[in-house]
Amino acid sequence: GPRDRASSFATGAWLASHRPTSLVETRVNPGDTGTFEFPITAPATSGSFFERFNIVAEGDRWMNDIGLGYAIKVVQPSYTWALSGQAAYVDSSKTVPVDLNNLSPGQTAWFVLRATNTGNVSWTNTGAHPVRLGTEGPKDRPSRYRVGSWLAGHRPSALIESSVSPGQVGSFEFPIEVPPGGGVFLERFNLVAEGFTWMNDMGFNYHTRVNGSYAWAPVNQYAYTDNTKTISVDLSNLSPGQTVFIGFTARNTGNAVWYQGGAYPVRTGTSRPLERISAFAAPSWLWNRRPSGLVETSISPGQLGTFEFEYTAPLIAGTYHEYFQPLAEHITWMNDPGLHFYTVVQ
Repeated sequence: GPRDRASSFATGAWLASHRPTSLVETRVNPGDTGTFEFPITAPATSGSFFERFNIVAEGDRWMNDIGLGYAIKVVQPSYTWALSGQAAYVDSSKTVPVDLNNLSPGQTAWFVLRATNTGNVSWTNTGAHPVRLGTEGPKDRPSRYRVGSWLAGHRPSALIESSVSPGQVGSFEFPIEVPPGGGVFLERFNLVAEGFTWMNDMGFNYHTRVNGSYAWAPVNQYAYTDNTKTISVDLSNLSPGQTVFIGFTARNTGNAVWYQGGAYPVRTGTSRPLERISAFAAPSWLWNRRPSGLVETSISPGQLGTFEFEYTAPLIAGTYHEYFQPLAEHITWMNDPGLHFYTVVQ
């Protein structure tokens, strides 16, 4: 219909584009049944087809046309989705929700997305077109929330399930790290079948507010002979080269949580002027302008944090006013209330 035409369903396994296959059996006597089997490949264009075939004794004749055919409908793959649910948690245990309107620079969180497959193609997390979550608005931009465990700066997560059929729900989970500075951010994401197409843009996003106010007030300060903190020491009577142990407590008067670690750790640094090399630096300091980091893992607004470090008197006798000031590393120095240690070396 017509005979010997090239079929749009032909594959490389066919004898030719107009000859799908040969008889499977070596011989079929009159009255017996013969078999023909062959693969097909759907054409690139969608539509409804009635693909007709007939049997031919090559070099002799075509047999009677009984109207054998296959009704085939080719449908273009449709990758679409609908939001089934989203959540944000403190960590991957997904036990404690996080308040996205009260985040601190450097804080980490765990995002969860549930997506319903509303298309006509099963999603997979491997193969030629794995389904992943990508940045949207614009597409493929590096995200301000990216962390090292992401697939890439513009790909937070792959589909968790190995396969999600149409009508089923797939999952995407990934960590984020809040960017430096304060502000309100709208971070948009969308689903993509890699190497094939982006899916419909549902406007999916996480709306976050980052509190970027870092401030403090000194509460008390102290000095001891060593880190056991059992014997107080008089800083007005130190010997050249003597090492003691000092510290101070600070109240978080800002609206950002202080963190000991992460991308923006809170530390104490030398001040007046800022970043000066200290004459009292000890080998245990982070470096000669950073005595120590925050002792506690995190300090919420209103709570007290602690900074402690060794303090080695210089070899030159004299009277010193050694100033220190907390800072959120890579973000900002905090206010300077004039905290210092009055020291006399003699």
